[in-house]
Amino acid sequence: MLDEPLSALDSETRQSLQHEIIQAHANFQATTLLVSHDISGVYRLSDFVYVIENGKIQEQRKPGEVFNGTKIKPDVHLIGFIAGIENNILTVSVNNTIKRIKITCDGLATLQINDKILIEETACSDVNCCYS
Repeated sequence: MLDEPLSALDSETRQSLQHEIIQAHANFQATTLLVSHDISGVYRLSDFVYVIENGKIQEQRKPGEVFNGTKIKPDVHLIGFIAGIENNILTVSVNNTIKRIKITCDGLATLQINDKILIEETACSDVNCCYS
């Protein structure tokens, strides 16, 4: 069982260890349970995905079926840290990726580098923010 095994790693190390996990599966044909909130890691490492919400299995399918654009809920919530602010453009680090977001929410002037931010992307591509 692997419980968030790659969560505290930089992206280069994460990719290297993902490759090692894939090789181990190929060599040993072992069944492994991976628990993770990292969608890209789950997509890359899994043959089958169980989506659990409130302690109950909501979906159980192949990664491409769970994570394609028509299967994910229309609202996506991401948590990141502000890496840069220029005018009304935030550069946010989210799951070892960088997102640049044009934003016009109340309190934008109070945001600072390294602030934690919740990004809500809706089906209509609007972006709302909450910060702490």
